[in-house]
Amino acid sequence: MCIFGCEIGQINNVDQCHVECGADNQCLNSCLLTVECIAGGCNDVTGQLAINRGVIVYNRAAQVWQQTVVIMNLGCDRMTNLGYFLDSLSAGWGLTNGDGATAATGIVFKKVGSLDPMSATTITLQFSRTGISAFAYTPRVVNGIY
Repeated sequence: MCIFGCEIGQINNVDQCHVECGADNQCLNSCLLTVECIAGGCNDVTGQLAINRGVIVYNRAAQVWQQTVVIMNLGCDRMTNLGYFLDSLSAGWGLTNGDGATAATGIVFKKVGSLDPMSATTITLQFSRTGISAFAYTPRVVNGIY
C-alpha cells in the first residue's frame, strides 16, 4: 500500500519517502519519481500548452474568489494526469478547492486530468483571501503527477 503523500508529492523529500513508503514497497519507485518530478520540475509541460487565465472575481453567493483557467494542449501527444501548480501564489491568498500541496514548499495544485492533442479543458479555481496583497501567481503544469 502506498503512502498517499509520496504518491502525490506531498512528501517531496526522497529520504522521507523511503521512511514513509517503506524501502520494499512495490510503489516506492513511482512514489519517488513523483517526488523528484514535483521537486525538480521534470515533466513540466507548461511550454506545450496555451493557458488562458481569466480575471479573478468575487462570487458573493459562494463567498469565494474565483478564477477560470482554460488549458489547451498545443502538442501532438496526449497528456495524462496533469496537475496545475500555482507557483509563487501571493501571500494571503489560499487555494480552497485544490487537490494538495507540496510539503517542503507548500506549492498548491489542482488536478486537471488528461488532454488530447489540440483539445482544451476548463478548471475553476477558488480562493480565500486575508490581508491586502494583490492576487498573483505563476502557472506551471506538470504531466503524470498522479
